[in-house]
Amino acid sequence: MGDLSLRSAARWTTRALLLVLFNFISAAPMAVVSAQDSAVTSPTPTVASTDDTVPIFVKFRSGTAPSEIDAAMKTTGGLAVREHTQLRLHVLRVPAVAKEAILAGYKKHPAVEWAEAAHRVTQAGSPNDPLYAQQWALPKISWDKAYGVVPILGSAKIAVLDTGIDATHPDLLGRVSPGQSFVGGLPDIDSNGHGTAMAGIAAANVNNMIGIAGVAYAGASLSSVRVLGADGSGWDSDVVSGVLWAADNGAKVILMGFSSPDFSSSLQDAVNYAWSKGAVLVAATGNDGSTAPTYPAGMANVIGVAATNQNDAVAANSNTFSAAVAAPGVSIQATQRGGGYGAITGTSPSAAETAGLAALLVASGKSNGDAATQIRGTTDPVPGKTFGRINVYKALTTAATPQPTPLPTPTPTPGPTPTYRVGVSLNKDFRQCAENDQPPSTITGLGNCHWISNILQTTNSKYFEGMSVPQRTILINVPATTTPTPNGHTLTFHVSFTKGGKHGYDWLVSYDQAVSDAAANGITMALNPCGPEIGPPPSMATDCSTIRGGSNFITAAVPSDPFVSKDGSTSSRIAAYEALRGPRTIKIYGDAAFTGTATLTLVHDCGSNCVSGPGSDTADSDIDYTLTWTSASTKILIEMAGHLAVGGDGTGVSWGAGLGSSSISGGSYHFSLDLLDQGSLGNLDNQIQGAAIAAPTNGRIVVTKQVRGGSGSFSFDLSGPSTGSLTLSGGSTGATATLTGSFAGLANGTFTVSETVPSSFVPVGPTVCSTVLAGGNAMATCAFTNQAIARLTVSKQTNGGGGSFTFSAGGGIGTFTLVMPTGGVTTTAFTVSVPA
Repeated sequence: MGDLSLRSAARWTTRALLLVLFNFISAAPMAVVSAQDSAVTSPTPTVASTDDTVPIFVKFRSGTAPSEIDAAMKTTGGLAVREHTQLRLHVLRVPAVAKEAILAGYKKHPAVEWAEAAHRVTQAGSPNDPLYAQQWALPKISWDKAYGVVPILGSAKIAVLDTGIDATHPDLLGRVSPGQSFVGGLPDIDSNGHGTAMAGIAAANVNNMIGIAGVAYAGASLSSVRVLGADGSGWDSDVVSGVLWAADNGAKVILMGFSSPDFSSSLQDAVNYAWSKGAVLVAATGNDGSTAPTYPAGMANVIGVAATNQNDAVAANSNTFSAAVAAPGVSIQATQRGGGYGAITGTSPSAAETAGLAALLVASGKSNGDAATQIRGTTDPVPGKTFGRINVYKALTTAATPQPTPLPTPTPTPGPTPTYRVGVSLNKDFRQCAENDQPPSTITGLGNCHWISNILQTTNSKYFEGMSVPQRTILINVPATTTPTPNGHTLTFHVSFTKGGKHGYDWLVSYDQAVSDAAANGITMALNPCGPEIGPPPSMATDCSTIRGGSNFITAAVPSDPFVSKDGSTSSRIAAYEALRGPRTIKIYGDAAFTGTATLTLVHDCGSNCVSGPGSDTADSDIDYTLTWTSASTKILIEMAGHLAVGGDGTGVSWGAGLGSSSISGGSYHFSLDLLDQGSLGNLDNQIQGAAIAAPTNGRIVVTKQVRGGSGSFSFDLSGPSTGSLTLSGGSTGATATLTGSFAGLANGTFTVSETVPSSFVPVGPTVCSTVLAGGNAMATCAFTNQAIARLTVSKQTNGGGGSFTFSAGGGIGTFTLVMPTGGVTTTAFTVSVPA
C-alpha cells in the first residue's frame, strides 16, 4: 500500500511510541497546508503520522495578529495542519530530524506563549473471546440493583475516542450517532477492535435478547471519534482534535481508553475546554503495574480509572497513581468488531464502565461536576487504596459528599521520546531467519539461521531472489475462545506484495520448501526452529521444543492466488513453483489436539490510495492473510516462510527484468502479524531490506532429483563454459523424495549435466541433461529420477532330466533363461536385479 497510507505510517513506524495496552494499525493519506494557506477554523480529520515528519503544538499569545502568526511560521518552520481557535493553538508538522531545533525557535519567539512536541498515545486493554455468561462485573458494581429500578428519563452522548466503532454490530444498532475521524477513513469502522469493545462495555443495548448488557442501560448514545490507528496508537495532536470535536458536537461523556507517561499542555487545555462545555471526561490509567503518573488520566477535570479483579483487589497490571476510582477490569465481556463477543483485560474496560455510569448520571439530570462527585463519592472500598470501586446503584440513588478534585501531576522534566509498552498476558515471539549473521552473534556462517526480531540487512543476511525467508511465531498463554466456534482461533497477518511496483513476498511456503529454495541457490540452510534466540520468558524455548516434538500439529494448505498483477498472473507463477517444489503448506504445532481443518485465506490490499483489483499493485500493496485453526492449545508454534520474488530469470516464477525483490531501494519489505482472535498483537513486524537480497549471480542450473524406494548419494558433473560437480544425498524408503541443488554463477552458453547412477539404483529416464543459459541472471532446470534396486531370486528344481527353461517378469525385468543339467534331482537358483 502507499507510503502515505495511515496503515503503513502507523504500522511500520520506527519512532518510539507512547505506551498503550494494545497495538493495532490504520492510517490515511497525509495532507498538510502551508503557513500561507487559509487557517483551518475547526478540527479537520486530514492528517496521519508519517515517518519523516512529526506534529508539534504552538500556542500563540492572546492578541497576536494572524499576519504575525503567519510570519512566525514562515521564519521558524513547519507546515500548518490545524488551528484550534478555542485554545489559540496551532498544530504543525515538522521534519522529525529538525523537531528540537524548530521547537526551540518557537519557544524563543516573542509571539509564542508555549510550544511542545506531540506525544504518542496507545490504548489500554486486549480483546479475547470468553462467554457472555462470564459478565461478572455488572453485579459487582451493583448494576443489577439499579437496572429496572432506577428510571433514566434523559439522554447523554458518549464520545468514544479510540480506534473506531463497528456500527453494524447487532448489539450497538441504534446507539451509534454520527462521529468523526482524525486519522483518515470513516469513523464508524474499526480496523482494530478496541473501540468497538469500549462502546459495548459502556452502552451496548440491554434487554434485546442478544449479546451483553452495557452499563448505560438507558438514555445513552455513542459517537465514534477515531484518534488512534489500527495499531492502537496515535498522536495527542489527534486526541486534542477529538476532544474539541466531541465537546463542540454535544458529547456529555468523553471516554479515552488510552494512556501515556507524558503530560501534554495542549491536551490539558482541550480537556479544560470540554469540561467548560459540560462534558465528563474519563480515562484509563494504563496497564504497566506502575505507581507513576499517566495521562490524560492524571489531568485536571479527568476521572482516571484503575482496574480491579473479581475480589475487588487492584488488578496485577493496573497503574494506580492517577486513579480517582477503580472498576472491574479482568475478563470483561465486550462487543467485538464483526458482530462477535469476547473478554478483555485492562484499565480501558474499567474506564468504559465508568463512562457508562457517567452517561446514566448525566441522562438523569446531573451536571458534569455533580456526576463526577457522584462517581467519586459513592464507591465501595478497595483494600489498601485511597480510591474506591464504582457502585452504579449508590451513584444513582445516594447523595455523595463532594470530593476534592485531584490536582494534576506537575509537568515532568522533558526527556527522550517515550516508548509505550503493551500490557497483556499473552507472550509472543515473532522472529525471522538471519542466515549470514556476523560476530558478535554466536550463530554465524552462510545458511546458519539466527532468529532475530529486527531487520534483515547486509550485515546479517545474504538472500537471493527465489529464496524464502523463514518466519517463526510462538504464542504462549493463548486465551480460550467460545464464539463463533469453541476453541476456534484466527490469526491475521500481512506481507508486502509490492513496494514501488517491485515485487516482494509473492507467496508463502513451508520450512522444507525454504530449505530447498536455499539449496537451489547453493546455500545449505540450517533452521534450528526452537532457538536459542527465543523469548522472554526463558521457558519459551522449552515450550517450543516440547510442542514441536509432540504429536499435536496440523498443516494448512496455502491457497493459490487469483490476483492478476500489473506484471501478469500470480497463479501461473505459483503453479510453476509448485511444479518444482510441490504443494505449499504452513504448519501449526500446539500443546493440545487440533480438530477439523486449518485454513488459510488471502486478499490483496493496495491501501487507501487505490481500489484493490487487477493491476492495482503499481505502488505499494500487501497480501492480507487469515489463518484459522481449532484447538484448546494454550501454546502455539507456527512455521512458515515468505518467498522472495524473482525478477527476469526467464523461468515461470519470474515477474520480469528489474521487478524482483532485489530491485527496491530505500525502505523494507514487511512480514507483520496483526491480530489474534481480533485482538492486536502489537508491533510484530519483521522486515528485510532490498540490499539484503541479490539477484542470482549470472546464471544457474537447478538440479532436481526424484528418489524412489531408497536413499543414497547421487553425483552430477557439469561441463560446458564452466565445469563443476555436485552431490545430493537423501531419499526415502516410502514415498518419493525430492533433492535439490544447483550450479550457480554461470556465464551464458550451452551446458551438460551428467549423472553417475549408484549401483543400488537404476535410472528412470535420461541421465544426461543439456541446457542453454542466455541473458542476464538466466536459470535452467535439469531433472533426474532414480529407482532403488531390489533382488529377485529365482529357484528351479528338476527331477530326472535337464533342459532350458525361460522365465519372464514385468516391472522392467523382461525374460531370462535358466539351463538345468541332466540327471537326478537338481536344484539351481540365481538372482536378478529388479527395480524396487
